[in-house]
This record gives sequence, C-alpha cells and structure tokens, in this order.
Amino acid sequence: MKNKTVSVGRWQYSEPAFEADENGHIVICSKSSVAPAEFFEWGIDAEKRPFERYRWCENDFYEEANYDKTISKEELTKQIEDIASILKEHGFDAAFEQYNRIKTQINSVLSKKTISR
Repeated sequence: MKNKTVSVGRWQYSEPAFEADENGHIVICSKSSVAPAEFFEWGIDAEKRPFERYRWCENDFYEEANYDKTISKEELTKQIEDIASILKEHGFDAAFEQYNRIKTQINSVLSKKTISR
C-alpha cells in the first residue's frame, strides 16, 4: 500500500503489520471508523493464536461491547479475504495484492513471530 490506510465508505483499512508489537501481537488486518469511533483488528497473538479485537472508542456508552477473542485460522483467513475483496472492488490493487500475499503466509506466521515482506 502506498499510504498506510485506505478509505472505503466509513471504514479506514490499515496496512498490515509485518512484525509483532510490544505485546507480541501481529495485527494482520484492521479497520477503523471515526463516526462512530471504533475499530476491529485481526491477527496473531503472542501465543501464536489467531485473534479478533473490537474496541468502541466514541464514549463509554458501549464500553462493555469491547472484546478480544481467539478465532480459528479459517476465520482469520476469511477476514483477510473479505478485506482484500473490498479493496480490489474499489480499485486498491496494491493493497489487494499485499493482503493476498499475507493470506498465503498464515501457516508460517503461526509458527514464527514475523511476516516476510
């Protein structure tokens, strides 16, 4: 992706991470919105398990809706495919290709801590 984010509708899709963050998580794909302020992240956690995270950031009315959960490798792959498809549909071919490359590396990611570029 030339830019770090791509906008489609109310969502901003972020460039995939290639290395683990300070908590050991690799955020493979994410989308965020400013109206309302919320975000989703999907990736591999420090224990090498696929995860999904949701955060409501607008105010504290829906704070209890926040969650972190372990998902299956198939669910993670499906999410990557869905985002790649949305990006392709809206003409973001470079972003589509980047997400497709990541999708093919999921098995190796689950046994390592980084994704090759």
